[in-house]
Amino acid sequence: MEDLIRNLTSFDWDFGKIPIKYGSKPRKITLTIKNIGGVQANWLFKLPNDSQIEMEPWADPGEPTEEKAFEQHILDNKIFTVHPRFGELQPGEQMELNVYYTPKEVKRHHLQAFLQIMNGKPLIINLQGETLHRRAYLRLLKDIYYLPPTPIGLDWAVTYPIEIKNLGITKLRYQIDTT
Repeated sequence: MEDLIRNLTSFDWDFGKIPIKYGSKPRKITLTIKNIGGVQANWLFKLPNDSQIEMEPWADPGEPTEEKAFEQHILDNKIFTVHPRFGELQPGEQMELNVYYTPKEVKRHHLQAFLQIMNGKPLIINLQGETLHRRAYLRLLKDIYYLPPTPIGLDWAVTYPIEIKNLGITKLRYQIDTT
């Protein structure tokens, strides 16, 4: 199974870091899909529990791994949801597919899903997002900044903008040490 998955094209959909706000609206990613072929295209968005078989009450499935238990927690709590989950497109037609991230706890969430195009190769969609505490959270927008060489002795100061963002929901005070 791992060999099959390795040969598929995968995409990472990152919902980013968001502060926890109970009762807030979910974060949404909208994907526009278009049938560029000459025949009708049917598609299906599959989550990991879509192929589970209902077990008899007497059957003992054993203890799930920590990863499987976390995946089931994400599915049970509907932390990632997709609407619509399936559809069909005539040639030249397009539609929007919405993926929602509704965190209910402070944690990093990830889930692997598949976008299956009938009679075509499935695409792996890696959904991920992280929920932060309600406190302030300072973040540079890039991990590395490259500053160009600057001549010595200029008549004016050279400035380079570096954006920072407060990802929390409380006010943040900061100070820059220029020594």
